[in-house]
Amino acid sequence: MERNVAVFAGSFDPITLGHLDIIERATKLFSELWILIGENPQKNYLLPLEVRKNLVEQVLISRNFLNVRVDFYTGLTTEFMKSRGASVLVRGLRNGRDFDYEQTMAWNNSCLYTQMETVFFSSKKEHLSVSSSAVREVLKYSSKEFLENEKVLENFLPKEIISTVLKYRYGNETV
Repeated sequence: MERNVAVFAGSFDPITLGHLDIIERATKLFSELWILIGENPQKNYLLPLEVRKNLVEQVLISRNFLNVRVDFYTGLTTEFMKSRGASVLVRGLRNGRDFDYEQTMAWNNSCLYTQMETVFFSSKKEHLSVSSSAVREVLKYSSKEFLENEKVLENFLPKEIISTVLKYRYGNETV
């Protein structure tokens, strides 16, 4: 089988059901998929980089994704791609704004790495409003009791990471 390597880059702060859907679909098309967790100094993160990596790995293991690897970076995605022999960058699109932004990034990336292509996955309708930013907003303005009793986060996050995310948001209280 020909080695067909792709990279799905993002902050994954935290990994969402939308991310998971893109990962699941991409694993069917590529022999190897790298989840690349970025660190942007201009962003305020809920979760430290190592925790984000551990949560992504936990979700992947629980779903038995054997052709997916996880790493983090601080440099250019295209440089990471070259170092791993990847020729495809996977991106998810929820709406027209995402498309406009991602189209510009795809052009810029292709200038930096002419042998690469960007492949866009349209979000499924149930994930059109799911984003890590939305999750952080919900966590910022909701009480722990509300989130636990209403199970709101199950609409956004894989179940197996919710307790860890709540611990980071509300401290080490019993969750």
